[in-house]
Amino acid sequence: MISDKEKYINLSTQKKDSTLVNTPVWFAQDEDKNSFYVFSHGEAGKVKRIRNDSDVILCGTNRNGTEKLTKNYEAKGYEVIDEDGKLSGLNAMRSKYGALGKTMTKGPIENRSIIKITELIK
Repeated sequence: MISDKEKYINLSTQKKDSTLVNTPVWFAQDEDKNSFYVFSHGEAGKVKRIRNDSDVILCGTNRNGTEKLTKNYEAKGYEVIDEDGKLSGLNAMRSKYGALGKTMTKGPIENRSIIKITELIK
């Protein structure tokens, strides 16, 4: 199982032609420990792909995504739209990554997206 102790997950999203795109990302678990948040630029490819197809594959990885540290898990991802949900995601990232998380999430959130990954299939 992927735990919050992992620093990075490999987020695999699907293009319209069904090609998988792997992206190593920072993540944080939400309060109930059943979902993950991913922070991204609002126009990033992974955000656009999740808007088109919510099916994702996750696995623990290293910083550049070259090592697979856990098995693959299928899940659903969606972009968080409401302000409370965005703040929950930002706070989870800031809490997990400390000063680095605060720096990484600093500034206005209008051009940024919070992706919530749910329905992790064990």
